[in-house]
Amino acid sequence: MAYLKRNCVLTATSTRAIREQWMVARARTRVPMLKAGQPEILEIPAGYDDYLTKVQANPAFGETVKGMNWSFKLVEIDPLIAFQIQVELARSANLCANVSEAAPLLDDMLGPCLPLDVEDIPASIGISGNTLTVEAQSMNLKFSRPDTSGAPQLAELTVPNARKVRTVGLQFLPSSPLAQVVRFRDRTYLKNGYHRAYGFGKAGATHLPCIYLEGNTTFPEIGLVPTATFQADLLESAAPPTVGHFVQDRAFVVELVSKRLALRINWSYQLLAS
Repeated sequence: MAYLKRNCVLTATSTRAIREQWMVARARTRVPMLKAGQPEILEIPAGYDDYLTKVQANPAFGETVKGMNWSFKLVEIDPLIAFQIQVELARSANLCANVSEAAPLLDDMLGPCLPLDVEDIPASIGISGNTLTVEAQSMNLKFSRPDTSGAPQLAELTVPNARKVRTVGLQFLPSSPLAQVVRFRDRTYLKNGYHRAYGFGKAGATHLPCIYLEGNTTFPEIGLVPTATFQADLLESAAPPTVGHFVQDRAFVVELVSKRLALRINWSYQLLAS
C-alpha cells in the first residue's frame, strides 16, 4: 500500500480504495512461480566469441564483474527472482524495439543485453549561490563512492600535479548497461536488465543473454534498497516475486508518477577561531 501511495497516480486516494487495489494486485500473483530462483542456464552457442570479446572492452565491464566469478550465459527468464518492483512499459518497448513479430533470436537480443558501450545520460549542472544541483531524467545515473545507505558522498579527487592543486567533489556516471544475473544463497536473481528481460520475454524469448555472476555478495550489492525494492524476507520466501510475474501478466498495471533524479549540495564559507 505504501508503494501505491508514493509512486502511483491514483484516482481514489482513500485508505480503503488503496487497500482494494492492493488486494487486487495480490490476487493477480496467484500460485507461486514454478522453479522460482532455479532457471535453466545454457551456454551461448558457438559463433559469437568475437562479439563477446568486444563486450569485455565495454568501459563498465570491469566494475560489473569486479570480485565475482563471471561467464556469458543464456538464462531462463521467467524463474529469475525479481527485487525490482516495477517495469516501465514505454522504456521496455524502446529497448526492445528491434524485435520483429516473431520470437526474438539471439542476434536480436545480444546488442541490447550486452552492449559494447555505456549509455550517454544527459544531466544538467546548476549553481545558484551556495547550492549546486545535478539533475537527470534517467534513473540510470549513479554517483560514485556511496555510503552504506546508497547516498553519495563528497571525497577528495586530487590528481598529483606540480601546482599542488587539490580537488574535492563527487563523480557521477551511467550505471552498467550490461544485463546481469547473480547466484546468491542458492537462488538466482536478475540484477540488471529488467526492461529488456520483460520486453524480450513478452515477445516470446525464453532465455536472456547476460553476464552470469557467482561469488561473495550481499543483498545491497545485488540492488536491494530499503523502501524502494522488494526486501530479503520476501525474496527468500516460498513464493518470491519473479520476472515471470511481469511477463505472464501477473503483475498489477499502474500509472507511475513521473520522477527525475536530483542531487543538491549546499556549502558555507567560514573563518574559524583557532
